[in-house]
Amino acid sequence: MAERRIYEITGADREHFLQGLVSNDVRRLKDGPVYAALLTPQGKYLADFLLVPRGETILLDIDARIAEATVKRLAMYRLRAEVTIAPSALKLFRGTGPAPEGAVATRAIRRLAGGFTARPRGMTAVTGTRSGSRI
Repeated sequence: MAERRIYEITGADREHFLQGLVSNDVRRLKDGPVYAALLTPQGKYLADFLLVPRGETILLDIDARIAEATVKRLAMYRLRAEVTIAPSALKLFRGTGPAPEGAVATRAIRRLAGGFTARPRGMTAVTGTRSGSRI
């Protein structure tokens, strides 16, 4: 698995800010993680990532190789929006055994798989911790 970076997007305008920039409907965050992409104004692919709701924060989970450039581009569009994008202390862990209770990706995989309760072949659960609390 490629190394990942997690950023925290906070502020009163966080959802509105992302809604105008990414390829998916950010309002769906109320239902769980949302897979999205950042495109140029001409529609060319720049980056893809997972947005994960966590209270008053939206976590952005992105490949480490493109993280810095993508966050820099997102910040260019911030203008007067009340939004902060900062690196998170959260770490991503991947395993091949049974998913830990409450693992974020397990719920996302079920939703993406149309409600099936079994994980699709080859998919693994993903969880992160911060000060011992599971996301």
